[in-house]
Amino acid sequence: MRAADRRVLRALQALVLALPLFLGGRHPLGVSLGLATVVALLLWTLRERARSTVSPEAPGVGTLAAFLALALATTLPLPPALVGLLSPDTAALYREMLPGWPDGGGWSAWRPLAFDAHGVWYELCRIGIGLGAFVVLVAYPWRAELDDDDPRLRVFGTLVLTLIAGGAGLAALALVHDATGSDRVLGFLDETIPGRASGPFVNPNHFAAWLEMVIPLGVAYLGAVAVRLGRRIGRMAAASRTMGVQPRRAWASALAASQRGLWLPLLLTGGVLLMLVAHLATGSRGGTISLLVGLAVVGFGFARPSRGRPRSQTARWVARAVVAALVVLSLVLVVSWARLEEEIEGGGAVEGGDVSLLTRISVSAKGRGILADFPVFGTGLGSWLHAFQLYQAPPVEGGIWQHAHNDYLELAAETGLAGAALAAWFALAVAAVARRRTPATAREHERRHERPAGFEIADWRAALASATWLRFGVLGAVAAILVHSLVDFGLRLPANLLLLFVVLAMLVLSRPPVPARDSRAVAAFTALLCLAIVPVLAGRILAATGGTPL
Repeated sequence: MRAADRRVLRALQALVLALPLFLGGRHPLGVSLGLATVVALLLWTLRERARSTVSPEAPGVGTLAAFLALALATTLPLPPALVGLLSPDTAALYREMLPGWPDGGGWSAWRPLAFDAHGVWYELCRIGIGLGAFVVLVAYPWRAELDDDDPRLRVFGTLVLTLIAGGAGLAALALVHDATGSDRVLGFLDETIPGRASGPFVNPNHFAAWLEMVIPLGVAYLGAVAVRLGRRIGRMAAASRTMGVQPRRAWASALAASQRGLWLPLLLTGGVLLMLVAHLATGSRGGTISLLVGLAVVGFGFARPSRGRPRSQTARWVARAVVAALVVLSLVLVVSWARLEEEIEGGGAVEGGDVSLLTRISVSAKGRGILADFPVFGTGLGSWLHAFQLYQAPPVEGGIWQHAHNDYLELAAETGLAGAALAAWFALAVAAVARRRTPATAREHERRHERPAGFEIADWRAALASATWLRFGVLGAVAAILVHSLVDFGLRLPANLLLLFVVLAMLVLSRPPVPARDSRAVAAFTALLCLAIVPVLAGRILAATGGTPL
């Protein structure tokens, strides 16, 4: 990989690992630094694509650009007649809240569809970090220094190691912080919920969401390393037995000869266990259920027979049994969570600062009224806090409900069916690439790592070529956060959304690229993201100079 490409990759690695330290990315300084990094990388990507003779296809980037355009369109002031045509309930709300509107009262007649235009711009800055990182990873023309090297798989493998190492580091930080009993994250950033590990996050559930996107990947990589080591030991033992060595001695000598290779699986096991302990220390019930689902997906990948590498029937049945046990256990935890909270008076108690499952379901039920009244364009990104006040009613308790505790409902309520359709279209585009068959040349690249005994390359590098198994680790990470998003708003944290889109980009990078015709989608996305930054930056400059912010 070229030096310029390595610098881009290092910047992305630093972004993924550093953003969680800023309260999960919610701190304004973290948003500013993360957004500046992403915009710089996007501009560099456009430059490199213009200089490259062959640029890779960037699936889903056009859809992301359309999503930004839709959100920005809801902030444009429109004439009253057009507001009433596009969103009758928005026009009715303006008439009720602004006496005399649109003809009198001294109010501006032209109004946007979004309840809070500035909230839309700032929310686009927050989510633009994750979306922009995805665009950079899939659109950047990664190039190799050697002809037989695959630069996209090199980026994929580097990100795998980065996430596992970063996950173990954050898990250790969380456990140390929890053991010291400090009331503030990292000793100075913000208060946290006592008795529950949250690491650099304020909410333990959000920290659990971050970990559950890394743990399946760590388990998949550990499995790939262990299988490679087991096969090598088996081949050495079989060779000894053909020479007349007794089976017990053959296996003992094979293990002794491979003891230098045991450090990697032991190190990975320690890292995965550290993350599992930290995840358990978060006390997140939804996170535990979601993690089990993610691990079940990884188990399915190991139970699935791989092409050209048949596995024993016993191994496949053991893997299937583990998958079934994980799924059943997750369902049992769901039922026990609901029954436990039914015993709490009112069913809506808050235990340890955590909202109960029944209350989350009630909030979602009431929040569906927003989508019913504002079906096409929603109420604007970042407006759930304002919009839900119109629909909050018993059994939902009083208080401030900044989020829906359901990422799908909140997205649909804020962007309408138009935004939800674009999100679904993006998911289909990524899924289509993930289902793309690997050509024979790419499979030959993986087989290149299989060498005769005594000539093997390092296990940590060779295991990264097991893209099939590692893809199931990626799929397990995606499945875990998607399940968790049904009962929480973890993806509203920029660090969590960034990690999800990095994982999705890894899924694209694990497949061979298709040459692209142009870079218009990447350019459109970059321009629209910069357009969302301008009013936020202008408002801050006006506030700093004593003017009236936008």
